[in-house]
Amino acid sequence: MKPRRSWQALAQVPTRTLRRRQDKALARYLREELYALSPHYQRVLDEAGVDVRRIRGVQDLAGIPLTEHCELEARPQDFILRPTPHAMREHWGFTRKLALALGGERAGQALRRGYELASELPLDARLRQTACTRHDLDLLAEVGLRAALQLNLAPGSHLVNTLSPEGATPSTLAGALIAGAQDPQASSGDPLRITCPGRIHARGLHGAGRDTPDTDEVMAALGGAGAAALIARPETLSLVAQAAIESSQSYPHIQWLIVVGSTPPDPKEATAWIALAPAARVARIHGHSECPMAFVESARPVATMAEAPEAGTGFIVHPDLCILEIIDPDTLQPVAEGHPGEVVYTSLAAHGRALLRYRTGDWAAHGLVWTPDSHGYLPRLSSQLQPLESQLQGPSTP
Repeated sequence: MKPRRSWQALAQVPTRTLRRRQDKALARYLREELYALSPHYQRVLDEAGVDVRRIRGVQDLAGIPLTEHCELEARPQDFILRPTPHAMREHWGFTRKLALALGGERAGQALRRGYELASELPLDARLRQTACTRHDLDLLAEVGLRAALQLNLAPGSHLVNTLSPEGATPSTLAGALIAGAQDPQASSGDPLRITCPGRIHARGLHGAGRDTPDTDEVMAALGGAGAAALIARPETLSLVAQAAIESSQSYPHIQWLIVVGSTPPDPKEATAWIALAPAARVARIHGHSECPMAFVESARPVATMAEAPEAGTGFIVHPDLCILEIIDPDTLQPVAEGHPGEVVYTSLAAHGRALLRYRTGDWAAHGLVWTPDSHGYLPRLSSQLQPLESQLQGPSTP
């Protein structure tokens, strides 16, 4: 079942209500999904002496062991939920079991679709690493739809996508954004158009090579009718901007530069972006291939990005689809709201990559905040993100 929700309505739900909903969703997800359908987490929770029936909400997560990346890398199959008749009888609520019993073959088909692994994944081949189920692809499409709604793209807008469909795209972002952007709901019933320019093979040192977007084709697409947005990684965007400067090209009609990656650009690079699209607003997108989830930063004018690349107001989080905690990497305990720390991810909906307190390895300089802003009451993750390892190493010494 597709989890279509009103993103605008969700943003207007008061913080206290959002937190209460999160608590309720977490308790159900732990009881009926993670503990019931994941032998790995059932073992982990039993060994830690955690009674999932006593979990009431996010405040109880601190007593649950963290999931390390090495565990996920060693046995990715352990994090795929697998329903069995025994598990459903023992752990699912009466209403859910009754609906399955009365739903007949249609309910059975929906159940199988929700947990079977998808054989084909959208655009980004690295999505295969996340062991997505059909249900998870629906979730990714929902995340992409929300991103398009957040950007408020005009009906029928033309998006120029430079992300490679094979392998190079970081995390699940390409599939999520593109699938959602093409949903008619994203632009008042008129689907967005996607153009994917060609790529060239660039040979590097020692004969190594990689595919990069053909900048001439990208610029031609940007000059096409109705082109409104460019989707690219920072290095690709800078290549296109430099090529445009060298050929004295500018695209003032481009409204959005959608940057895939959480690292702030170098001010000089951002200045080149101004020359490319002087009227554009920049929206960065952050995510992980391990976690089938993506977060869009509140957009800023490209000129503001050049002046202060790290001054973003935060990546907007989906409080109904996941929980983010910020912990002290030394004590492994949660820190206060707005304080720096490591980002820890818990899913509230995934079936194929069901993660509980997964250490992402990201350091958030300003943590997570729930303070309302112009986007409503949704929580926001610090715009200043960097690998935890670089934070622990500290500044280099001569």
